[in-house]
Amino acid sequence: MSLRPAAVTRGRLVAAAMLIVMANALGELVKAAVAGQGFFGALPTGLGVSWAVWLSLGLGVRLALTAEPAPARALDWMAAAAGIALAAVPVTGVASLGATLIGGWFLVDPRADDRLKAAGAILVALAVNLMWSKLLLMLFARPIENLDAGVVGLVRGVAVHGNVIDFVHGDERVAVLSGCTSVANASLALLLWLAVTRSVRPKPVASEFGYAAALFVTIVVINLVRLSLVADSRAAWAYWHGPVGDSVVDALITAAAMAWAVVGARREIFR
Repeated sequence: MSLRPAAVTRGRLVAAAMLIVMANALGELVKAAVAGQGFFGALPTGLGVSWAVWLSLGLGVRLALTAEPAPARALDWMAAAAGIALAAVPVTGVASLGATLIGGWFLVDPRADDRLKAAGAILVALAVNLMWSKLLLMLFARPIENLDAGVVGLVRGVAVHGNVIDFVHGDERVAVLSGCTSVANASLALLLWLAVTRSVRPKPVASEFGYAAALFVTIVVINLVRLSLVADSRAAWAYWHGPVGDSVVDALITAAAMAWAVVGARREIFR
């Protein structure tokens, strides 16, 4: 009878690495939210992160733990170690680089089974939501802000000055910034949609692109409705940018992502 310890499986290595790098990536966001709003005040919006992110992380870890029990290889350990080393830097962006490295390796590795690839895809999507989408918004923020503001101006019948909208009631104005754009919210919804879809269908199929596009359009509509309500007055701006408004929008984004994921993967879910 051998007394050697069992080899660490690839799935367990991925699961542990995901938890470590995301703990570092999300830690500062959670601390800031709790410090500013208190634990229970920040709880409705996911402790400053969004419950969609937490759920996606949980689904990714579950996929990794249920992958085929193949022993971790040297390259797996090297990718995990490099990613964790990056995540040790207490900066969200650098930790996201670590998540991208680990997730990308298992996503492209031809020897990884479908569940490992799916876990890698979710980890990359988490990094996209936390960092890469924000970098893209920095490059293309102004056209996107102007587009959202222009649509709201047409809907509410008020003057628009670039990304600045006149309030319907009152002499003040409100600016549409990158964090309030439809694209910013869509990246969060697509993350959750991907996580839910991959959890029931680890291997992607071509028809999924249509459901992803439908989700994107849904999020754009939800965000434009919110911006239209914000443009009503200063009181409306304070409400929809407060804890209640943020919670409502977060719930709608989560519900839309879940709904389109269920519709798209209904055969696997209800078989």
